[in-house]
Amino acid sequence: MIDIVINESPIRHIGEYDAILVPTNCYQTMRNGFQYEVSRKYPHVLEWNYRTKYGDPSKLGDILECKEEGKPLFVLMFTTFGYNFKGIERDYFDYDALEKCLKLVNILYEGRHLATTMIGCTSFEGNADKEMILDIVNKQITNLDLTMYDYRQEPGDTIRQREYTNSRKRLYEERKKVLRQKKLRSEERFSRNAETD
Repeated sequence: MIDIVINESPIRHIGEYDAILVPTNCYQTMRNGFQYEVSRKYPHVLEWNYRTKYGDPSKLGDILECKEEGKPLFVLMFTTFGYNFKGIERDYFDYDALEKCLKLVNILYEGRHLATTMIGCTSFEGNADKEMILDIVNKQITNLDLTMYDYRQEPGDTIRQREYTNSRKRLYEERKKVLRQKKLRSEERFSRNAETD
């Protein structure tokens, strides 16, 4: 069974699934979108990716289990060869590679509940045609439940800027709280001193 969740990232739901499928390229680039979120929150995934051969086209259509004791299971699916460094909007997704990956996933994870993004449909993952992706997924995924998250993925720079801004806001609020507490203590001391005089 295939479910689609709209306008929500799977990063908050990782623990709800037996494994998470992460489409990626052959250049170990996980700098944007869901790939980036995963690599930041679960660095073992990036470490597993770095164990593969850089820029190796033979990875296309293959999968890689990123296992670590006590951590969620992530499965990298090598579905694009290159990476969209220039921001070109043409389709550079490898549909045959996706088909091969999903055939393996369908066999290896029979009866399980997995999640992924709308595979390949961002500029970070291939600018793929959504209808073609859904057609392949529906044909290949027959032995397991798959939840696909269809949402607007953000560039890694945007995510980092938001994290930085939020951390500065937290520091500012903490500083204000400390100053308020100092002021209250000072007023209490002044009040006690005035009473004793």
